[in-house]
Amino acid sequence: MIAYYTPVHKYCIQCGTTLRIGEECILHEDGFFCETHCLKEHLLEGSGYKNVTLSSYKIYRDVNWLSEKLSFYEKLINVQQELKAPKGNFNKFGNFRYRSAEDILEAVKPLNAKQGLLLTLRDEPILIGDWHYIKATARIEDGETYHEVTAYARESQTKKGMDDSQITGTASSYARKYALNGLYLIDDTKDADTDEYQQQTIGNQNELNTKIINLFATALNKVGGRDKLYKQLDLNKTKMTELTKSDNTKEKERIIKKLEEINNGN
Repeated sequence: MIAYYTPVHKYCIQCGTTLRIGEECILHEDGFFCETHCLKEHLLEGSGYKNVTLSSYKIYRDVNWLSEKLSFYEKLINVQQELKAPKGNFNKFGNFRYRSAEDILEAVKPLNAKQGLLLTLRDEPILIGDWHYIKATARIEDGETYHEVTAYARESQTKKGMDDSQITGTASSYARKYALNGLYLIDDTKDADTDEYQQQTIGNQNELNTKIINLFATALNKVGGRDKLYKQLDLNKTKMTELTKSDNTKEKERIIKKLEEINNGN
């Protein structure tokens, strides 16, 4: 049994009294209690004992100790509020600073550890027309609940001084960065990411392209092959590539509608 100063609104599980932020309460493994008599009543109920003696009455003012008692989304909100991800890279040509996925990871790891959260990142290559995209997913979990955010980046056809693996790695870094941005609510809209920013990425294209890529990846599993899917869409690989680079809103909406019908089994 521990006396505690609650960091968020709670309720006494015995009598229902509201425990406001900063108010002293009793923290037990079964929950929060407003007074010792409520905890005693709770422990006596159904125990068969006539009395209960409480011990270890110590005040803890470090509310971070309570993190394991918070809900998953309360923990995530705490990390989002505390995170300060510095812009640790400098573009000498554009004379500005910018942050990378590595900067975000370095800043967020100790915050996740304090809240008991596990962050994982994974990449998935997706071929749309002639273009290869990297789909990055940032997943955070506490062992019971999880939350995921995805982002996309397109591989450049060529990049001076880079081999194929480096081109893919650059697209992966870019996609991961923006997945992390979405997960931790980091606003990079004013950043120009030098090499990463100069890629033509789905993140810098319109919302219709994002929908097409998501729906296309799902539909591939539905129809059992890329050629079959192109046939149902009345497209070929070259036309799909041209479409993703164009501003043809009407045609994109047609493709989205058709992909939704395929995914819904219509």
